[in-house]
Amino acid sequence: WYFFHYGALVWSKGAGHTATVNNAGVITGQGTSALDGYGIVVISSAANASVTNSGTANAVNNGINVWSGGGNVTVDNSGNVVSQNKSGIVVADPVTGLVPSAGTSSVTNSGSVKALAGNGILTITTGNSTATNTIDGPYSALIP
Repeated sequence: WYFFHYGALVWSKGAGHTATVNNAGVITGQGTSALDGYGIVVISSAANASVTNSGTANAVNNGINVWSGGGNVTVDNSGNVVSQNKSGIVVADPVTGLVPSAGTSSVTNSGSVKALAGNGILTITTGNSTATNTIDGPYSALIP
């Protein structure tokens, strides 16, 4: 088993088991490979997944990455998200970034997203997807 360098990883498996992270502190994901260096990763194989960030998520790769195989995804960022090599907030699978999340997704940013080499907010879902950005600035979220 390879140990991934994530700041925080929450993974729930099975019907009805939700995955949630509420961060009000500082989380840093370090690592050098494509599978390392994620700030906050939340995966739910069959239910809802959510992140509420009022703190700071620093990452080499995606700052916040949320995916659900059978439920809805919600991300609420009022804090700071910093990604050096990938995107700030991502709703898609954290391994390839190409497998869509099931259900709907809702991403709300009223904080700061600094994606130095990727998208500010990126969502790939099989259902409806909504991204709302309520802040301006040179590094505020970009919605592709």
